[in-house]
Amino acid sequence: MVRRGSGEGRSGDSATGGTLAAALRRLALLTLDDATLDGVLDLVVQAATGTIAGAAAASATIAAGDGPPRTAASRAVRAVDSVQDGTRAGPRPLVLEQGRRYHGALERDRTRWPQFCRAALDAGYATVLALPLGDRSRTFGALILYSPERPGFEDADRAAAEALALQAGVTLANLQALTAARLTAEHLRQGLATRELIGQAQGILMARHMCGSESAFAILRHRSQATNRKVRDIAADVVADYERDPSEAPAPGP
Repeated sequence: MVRRGSGEGRSGDSATGGTLAAALRRLALLTLDDATLDGVLDLVVQAATGTIAGAAAASATIAAGDGPPRTAASRAVRAVDSVQDGTRAGPRPLVLEQGRRYHGALERDRTRWPQFCRAALDAGYATVLALPLGDRSRTFGALILYSPERPGFEDADRAAAEALALQAGVTLANLQALTAARLTAEHLRQGLATRELIGQAQGILMARHMCGSESAFAILRHRSQATNRKVRDIAADVVADYERDPSEAPAPGP
């Protein structure tokens, strides 16, 4: 049954408290401007262990491009969960790489995922439920629930976990999109600032050497190559020197 009270899972992590509906509402109404990916993952783990019966521990993971996955996990299963990263064998790789759900007894799958199953069984877990996190176009993460019981999760609890994974996927996808947009905007801002700085330096050199913009940029580029520094940094030096002493500031020569 879906857990309706607050409390603590087997891991000892504090739960969010309240009903599953409250946890879903909290995710849906999360203010993305103040949220972080790690914070949302933590919230998903707390919601899973706090509202879904049988979920004594949980982990939530999202792929991070070429880098290692970003994961939040109940304390009791952090070591167990990480076994999958080194072996690329377990329910999480199954979800991330194939987008497939998994609900099974660990004892049954010992030959399929020997290291992961041994670690989970030794930690006291008997059943795992693994669900994809994503949007309509892709799977980019996985929610894994651990139960000490066998068979583990009833139909109602699996449905509740599906609802949590669906809302978590939407929230995480929106946050990823916002983060990417912010990063793009920052790159554009930095690019415009660099262009403006180089333009200022070119203007100073054009006035000083009575040359055109291409020649002024050639001076900056030559100095950059000679000192193994970025053109932007050389331009910053030219502007800073000019601002200190417009009449005496030396200019980098060809």
